[in-house]
Amino acid sequence: MKFRTFIIATSLSFTSLLSLPSQSAELKLGFVRIDRILSESGSAQKASKKIDAEFAKREQELKVLAQRLKDIVEKLDRDAAVMVASETDKLKREASELDRELKRKQQTYREDRTQRSNEEVQKIVEQANKVVRQIADTEKFDLIFQDAVYVSPKIDLTERIIKILDK
Repeated sequence: MKFRTFIIATSLSFTSLLSLPSQSAELKLGFVRIDRILSESGSAQKASKKIDAEFAKREQELKVLAQRLKDIVEKLDRDAAVMVASETDKLKREASELDRELKRKQQTYREDRTQRSNEEVQKIVEQANKVVRQIADTEKFDLIFQDAVYVSPKIDLTERIIKILDK
């Protein structure tokens, strides 16, 4: 339902733009692919490396915990038949506790990393929007889109925005 309302509103907006008085100048339109900016710009790549570095230690800790759990499970599978029941029970408890700890830490890691990534994405989007506004003002664009089904390459400003951000 929301999408339908969006389509109707967009259609009405285009209709009103197209029905401007004929004496007005031709509309100057532009388009920016924010997804390309977030994947190809130097700022996005730097942010990604920065986040990888920030979370490298925690990722390594998760790998160590996962390996410890794997080792315990393998030992249980391999040696359970020849182990004393109390030792088997102890290993099962240890594996269970380690599994809970690992899942908890993985969840926290994912949430923290997602939040941090979103913060960096927001910074890049704000920088890109600032550049878009500057271009719109200096070159007198009437309208610059960020979402479209089809865009002619002649109005696509994405490459220019990326180059400006990378300076």
